[in-house]
Amino acid sequence: MDKIKANLDTIIEKIKKDYDYCLVITGRKRRGKSTLAYHCGEYISSALGSKFWDCYNYSEMREALFRSKKYDVIFGDETIGFLSSGKWFTPEAQEFIELFDRMGYKNLTTILIMPSFKSFLKGLREDRIDCHFWLPTRGEVWVYPAMETKDGCYFANKPALKDTFPPLPKDVEKEYRKRKERSMDKRIEELREFGYDPKGTLYRLNAWLKSEGYTQKERAKRMNVHERTIARWDKKWEIEQAKKGNKLSF
Repeated sequence: MDKIKANLDTIIEKIKKDYDYCLVITGRKRRGKSTLAYHCGEYISSALGSKFWDCYNYSEMREALFRSKKYDVIFGDETIGFLSSGKWFTPEAQEFIELFDRMGYKNLTTILIMPSFKSFLKGLREDRIDCHFWLPTRGEVWVYPAMETKDGCYFANKPALKDTFPPLPKDVEKEYRKRKERSMDKRIEELREFGYDPKGTLYRLNAWLKSEGYTQKERAKRMNVHERTIARWDKKWEIEQAKKGNKLSF
């Protein structure tokens, strides 16, 4: 991933010159978005001697924004649905945007993951994203730097560069998966405790868990629902994806 590192070196130099930086990574399931985010985050934080925060829900992202120091890297995985399009007026999205803008003096690097670029909040993708990494296939990335205009930002149709990246070392991959699972379990407990949209949120979590390779039995046990419920959610998701023209259901 020599070309990617050269691009990250450019980002690092900008950060040293009192900029903050936001890059997003998109692509279908199982193409390595989280892997690439880890490679980028570790490379930038190592070069700047800063901390790498990995966040999987809003409370973790909020804590990272408050507690982070100068030059830190904050990685938000795609399970942070508060950044999704159509949620601009939710309390979480409003607070995040305010904190994101206020924390510019820290010269942070923010790495965000979503299935598609249009999935992001409109106000985020048009005004606050500096670079878009798109993964057309597993282990391959196309890089699109943002071009600023008087109306916001746009991204060229052709990528500035293309490159490949390796999988994570097995020990890092294992620890990452454990960290992600612990965070998700904590979020499920919070949802059940406060009664906040538990069915809808668990339904979306089920789709993500299936994409990660969990069986129906494992998903039912983790979310404390019956296997028949999981089977019904799977079928519903497949129908929804088919209507969208997505042949790969998960």
